[in-house]
Amino acid sequence: MRRYKINLTLIKSAACKTQAVCGASVLKCRGCGASLSLMEGKRCAYCGRELDLKMYDWVITNYVSSK
Repeated sequence: MRRYKINLTLIKSAACKTQAVCGASVLKCRGCGASLSLMEGKRCAYCGRELDLKMYDWVITNYVSSK
């Protein structure tokens, strides 16, 4: 069994009032109105507009792995 230590750097917007896991998991794209799922990534499949994930939950901005 291998063990690793992982240090994460996280960021979340101060305007975010809930976690996406507890809140709505399907959102509307502000570019074209298509339904977006946070589980499918951060870009609209229809118009390509990028979703600002830190407005909905914690986002990993950096990580360092060590043994």
